Amino acid sequence: MNASVKPSVEQEKTVQKKSKTSSDKKSAKGTEVFYSSVAYLQSSEILKDIDNLRKRGHLNKLLNTVSTYDQKDSVELNRTYKSPLQNKGDQLLRENKGYAVVYNSSVGGTYEVYRKVPESVLRKSVERYGLPDNATKEVKLLIQADKKEKVKVDNKLSTKDLIATSEQQQKFIDEIKTAMGGLRMVVLPDFGTKKGVVAGTDEDKGVSLNRVYAWNDNISFAGSVPGDDNKKRRYYHPENIRPEFYNYLISEVKKIAAPQLITENGQKVTSADLFESPKQEGKYLFYARLDGIGLHPKAVSEQDADAFMKHELSVKDMFAKYYPSKMAKQLDKDEFDNLKLSDGRELSKVRVYKQREEEKSHYGKYMLYAEMGDKRLHATPLQQNLLDAYFDKTQSKGQIAEKVLGEQLHLKSAYEKYKLPEDFPVQEVRVRKVPDGGWLISANLGELGQTAERKVSSNDLYSLFKSQTATKEQLGAKYLMEDIKSLFQGKSIERNHSLKI
Repeated sequence: MNASVKPSVEQEKTVQKKSKTSSDKKSAKGTEVFYSSVAYLQSSEILKDIDNLRKRGHLNKLLNTVSTYDQKDSVELNRTYKSPLQNKGDQLLRENKGYAVVYNSSVGGTYEVYRKVPESVLRKSVERYGLPDNATKEVKLLIQADKKEKVKVDNKLSTKDLIATSEQQQKFIDEIKTAMGGLRMVVLPDFGTKKGVVAGTDEDKGVSLNRVYAWNDNISFAGSVPGDDNKKRRYYHPENIRPEFYNYLISEVKKIAAPQLITENGQKVTSADLFESPKQEGKYLFYARLDGIGLHPKAVSEQDADAFMKHELSVKDMFAKYYPSKMAKQLDKDEFDNLKLSDGRELSKVRVYKQREEEKSHYGKYMLYAEMGDKRLHATPLQQNLLDAYFDKTQSKGQIAEKVLGEQLHLKSAYEKYKLPEDFPVQEVRVRKVPDGGWLISANLGELGQTAERKVSSNDLYSLFKSQTATKEQLGAKYLMEDIKSLFQGKSIERNHSLKI
C-alpha cells in the first residue's frame, strides 16, 4: 500500500484484537487462513460507487463488488499475511468465506481487497515454485514450522525402525496388490521426505520412486537415488523401503488406481495429469491411462495447462478435449461398417492402410481409400482426430470417408466449411473460362480492388456446375482467402501511413 505507516504499539494491539476472530481463526479441521492482497483501489472514479455503499452501510454488497477485482492469479507470497490489517488507520469493513475488504481513510480513502487462502494452498505453492526471498514473515514462519515438525518426526525414528519385519513386508505386499487390482503398473506422483523421495533402508538415504509394478508374485518400485542421471532406473523391493512409508505408499497407490473418470464405454481413466516436456521447457503434455494402458501424450495449450493447474479445468474436461474419441460412445460392428453418405449414396468400399513404400508420398502415414461402384477415389492422409475415430470406432466408415473425401465425392457437407469472412467487403466472386479451356476464379472487393485469378480444379468445377453442391462464394473462400486478406491489410497499411503524414 502506498505511503503505508506501521501502527503504533497501541494500534497494533487493537489490530491484533480485531483480527483475532478472522486471521487467527481456524476451521474445524484446524486449517489456518491467510489473507493475500489481490487489489488496491484508490482511483476516485472507482471509489465513487464503493464509497456510497460504505456510507449507506451496504457492506455485503460492497464486498461482493470489490471481490470482482480479483484476477484469480496465483497467490503472491510477498503480499500474504495472517491479518488483513497491515497499516495505520486500517479498518476491516467486512469479510466472508472467500474475501475481506479493508478501508483506510488516509490518502483520500482507499480500499484493499484480500483473498482468504488456506495454509495448505501456501504449502503447495512453495512446494511447486519454491519460497521467494521477498515472502512475508508470516509465510516464512509457516514453512519453517513445517520443516521443524518434520525433523522432529524423523528424529523419533530409531535404527531398528528402519527395517520392517517379514510379517510387515508380506502385509504390505498383499495390500499393494489389492490396491492395484488388475493393474500391472501404477504411476506415482511426487511425494516423500523430499519432492518425489521415499527414504531407503540400505546405503541409499533417499529413493525417488515414480512407479510401482506388480509382476506375478513380485512387487517392485522403479526409481533412482537423487543425484543419479534421470535416465538411470533402479528397481527397489519392499524390504528396501522404510516401513513408516508403507501406509502412505498404499494410500497413494489406492488413490492413483481409483478411476478419475469412467467413459461412455465403461473404461476407467487413471493417472491423468500434466507433465513438462523433457525436450522443451514450458511445454506441457497431458497423459492418461485407459484401463491400465498408457495413451499417447498430447501437447496442451498454454491456456489449458494453466487452467488445469488452477483446477479450472477438470480431468473430464481435459480428457474430452485431448482424447475425444476415447470419451465418445463406441459403435457396434454394423454401425461402424455403415458406408452411407449424407446425400443418400453409399460407398462400395472403404480401406484404411499405412503407407509403407518409402518412394511414395505420405510415407509412414495412414491413408484412406474408397470406391463407389467403378469410381476410384484418391487415397488421402487421415488427420489424427479422424484416425482416432476410426480405430476407436466412434464414427462410421462412411462418416469418416465423407470428411476425408467429401470434395472428391462432390458432397454439399464438404464445402460448408468454406466461408467468406463477414468483415471483408467482398462484392462479387467471378468464375470465368479462359481460351485454354481452364477456369479462373477471382473476387471484387470494391474500392480495395480485385484479387488475382486462381485456377479452379475440375473436381470443384463439377461441384459448382454439375452437382451444384458448391457455391461461387464457397470456392472463393477456398481459393482466394489469402489474396483477400492481403488486399485488406494493404489498404489498412496505406490508410495508416496517410494518417501519419
